[in-house]
Amino acid sequence: MSFELKHSESVGDGLERISSEQLDDTLKLLKKRNGDLIETVHEVRKDGKKVRAALHLARAGLSAQTYRYENEFFRDIGHQLSDARDAQILVEAIDNLHHRNNEGNGARSFEKVRTVLLQQRDALNALLKAKNTLQYLVESLEQARKRIGTWNLNAIGFQDLESGVCESFKRGRAVLDLAYSKPSFENFHDCRKRVKCLHYQARILHRVWPEVLDTLEEETGKLGDLLGEDHDLGVLGQLLKVKPDLFGGTQSLRNLTRLIERRRESLRKEARPLGEKVYHEKPKVFVRRLEAVWQAW
Repeated sequence: MSFELKHSESVGDGLERISSEQLDDTLKLLKKRNGDLIETVHEVRKDGKKVRAALHLARAGLSAQTYRYENEFFRDIGHQLSDARDAQILVEAIDNLHHRNNEGNGARSFEKVRTVLLQQRDALNALLKAKNTLQYLVESLEQARKRIGTWNLNAIGFQDLESGVCESFKRGRAVLDLAYSKPSFENFHDCRKRVKCLHYQARILHRVWPEVLDTLEEETGKLGDLLGEDHDLGVLGQLLKVKPDLFGGTQSLRNLTRLIERRRESLRKEARPLGEKVYHEKPKVFVRRLEAVWQAW
């Protein structure tokens, strides 16, 4: 499976192949009877994001109705698994924070919080199984796999890709500026989503301009990780704030809350220059350079 356009195929064929292969991979994971549920949920959501990134590149070649329907469909697939995935992310977040805790205090609060988070994760995974959610997703995604053949991307060319990449750059730059000028959980979360989409698009176009797109892929990957950790700690901090009694009470959580705030401040500080580097070039300038390389390729 190759998550990148090949020289031997047209743009439309390449985007259809990439999307089809991602869904084949997703269906294979979902049909495993003894697979790791936590890993399956993570990979299914990630595959959905990859398909949406390809879909964004193909947008100009799709009817407005088709694009809207497919984009919402794959977004909703992710939403159906979001509670289970978020529950696992919170366990990983508390573990990472504990690992970074050089002060050596608050061990009891870490243990208490982790115990409750594990209970919540296991309960949500059990609910996922009880509702037979994965089997429902198999049926839905099998239909989606068939629909890819009706996307009719035969006429799509570089100009359509150019539109998709330009839009990703433009929106990414805008939300990065907004996140740092008006910091909020929602703005930084939106920024992360735009970064991840650009990351996958750089992977799709990798062979066209490896000297530049390798760097873009690496930088957006790192930036996405930083913003992702900030998001996860934000969710954890909000949960502790809203339901302190569930985790031992506000007093016992004071040190942990302080560590979360300190780590998030550090992550955002580290992410800012990287984000400015990723989006330093104006979108139209970048795609004009990409077009010149595309023609040579």
